[in-house]
Amino acid sequence: MPIDKGTATEKFDTTRIEIEYLSGMDGLEGPANVKLRIGEMGIEAVKSPDPNVAKIAAGSIIGAAVVDASFTQEGKRGLAPLKWWLMLGPFALLIPGKKKPDERKYDYLLSIKYKAGTQVRTAVFRRDDRAGLPVIEGLARIVNNIAQRSARPK
Repeated sequence: MPIDKGTATEKFDTTRIEIEYLSGMDGLEGPANVKLRIGEMGIEAVKSPDPNVAKIAAGSIIGAAVVDASFTQEGKRGLAPLKWWLMLGPFALLIPGKKKPDERKYDYLLSIKYKAGTQVRTAVFRRDDRAGLPVIEGLARIVNNIAQRSARPK
């Protein structure tokens, strides 16, 4: 940690992650997987086959928030066992089968508010796997840290 005029300044490492982009940045069209790079200079998103880079400068970042949009999908009931079909024919539909277990659908969103000229815009990124929440929360902490650093007077 270098010392600058009696105050400690932190060195900020660049974070790189592949994540699903949903909307909110100029230069990126529609949902797509992007390589997101978050560093002291701001945020860059690059669509894999596309050479264009969408950028958000560190000074324009207002903050980041996490949205947990996960839900539990109720398991469906199966058909009645074969023996009921043989005994009752089509009336076997009245006999409930075994219920399948409920399934958890994971969906975590990272929304980054930033200034683009006179407008306030929101870029939205998404993870839909089980490990997505800690990843998204970590990215939000990093982005909020950048927003606080750039808002501090120098």
